[in-house]
Amino acid sequence: MSTGLSRNSRLNAVLSPCIVDESSRQEDGTIQIKPNTQTRFFTDDTQHGLCIVLGLAELLGFDLERDMPQALYVVRRLQKWMKKEFVLPQEKVTAGSKIVSDAKDVSETSAPQAFGVKSVQELKRGCSKEQWINGKALRQVVTFIFTFEIHPASCTDESESRL
Repeated sequence: MSTGLSRNSRLNAVLSPCIVDESSRQEDGTIQIKPNTQTRFFTDDTQHGLCIVLGLAELLGFDLERDMPQALYVVRRLQKWMKKEFVLPQEKVTAGSKIVSDAKDVSETSAPQAFGVKSVQELKRGCSKEQWINGKALRQVVTFIFTFEIHPASCTDESESRL
């Protein structure tokens, strides 16, 4: 996937959402830019994309620090710029803490925890019976999580037993 994205010429035209930091203007004309946290990349993709994946993984019992470090890094970096806490910052994580559930601003995301869901059983109750026949929906969620970010430590028989 990374090769496909890095070689896709159409993506060269996609600019990163940023703004000029006028206070950084130097006498020689150089300026600094900073992320524009008011764009869809920040206001939608983080809370209603990555946070959902992290929330589902947490419900399924994955160790987010070990199994999804890249996704966690991206959300932590973006939330710092946004002055939000959608997941616990690394320095606030303690034994027994829930990275998504215990975050201060989780209610601003679409993660299951934002809706009071604290377990896979509660998530199942919120879905139709047809979606859960033979655990099909849950398997699709796990497949999505592994497709999104595969980490060798998470590819074990134990992950299948969580279903």
